[in-house]
Amino acid sequence: ITATCGEQSASCDISVSGIVDCYYELEQETELTGSNYIDTGFKLCDEDKDFTIVLDATPGATQIDGTIVVFQCLYEAGDYAGYSLNSLAGQSYRIIAGKTSQSSNMKRTSTTRFKFVLRHAVGGDTSSYFRTTDLTVNQSIKHGTQAVTGDPQNLLIGAYQNTSGIKGRYWTGTMHHFKVYNRALTDAEIEAYLA
Repeated sequence: ITATCGEQSASCDISVSGIVDCYYELEQETELTGSNYIDTGFKLCDEDKDFTIVLDATPGATQIDGTIVVFQCLYEAGDYAGYSLNSLAGQSYRIIAGKTSQSSNMKRTSTTRFKFVLRHAVGGDTSSYFRTTDLTVNQSIKHGTQAVTGDPQNLLIGAYQNTSGIKGRYWTGTMHHFKVYNRALTDAEIEAYLA
């Protein structure tokens, strides 16, 4: 950069490093045992903003009874602000966006490693993508244009939280990677992540 004032000028080099492209990133692979969870400290759905959640996980073998939650930032009151990736007993994984729920083709009983992406753009354009490593599931779901905001709670990984803050519905397995980008990834970026 060169700055000039009158006849005087000075130059310097500037290097930029450590540009933050995310709201949250899991620091290391984490084993969730069915009683522990991760509180990201980040309020994903407090206001409408661009984001993309990407995760790479291997479910544990003990996911048989009850509802389990892979991640949640869903306030179950009023308009049900937020999102949740979960599964009811005996059913497939599903993504909840506000008061709407759409099931995937990924069975709850599977212990196959999978990748999942949830992309949201300001104004409500939301899509999700499931892909297992063995390609038995390769699915994309459009969730419509509903903006899902107003959740005062933090994004949790591996647990549910009710409106009183009580945790439960723990997911078991290995979370290999979990990141929340501060932008809506492109289709090409999503495909590269899922590959």
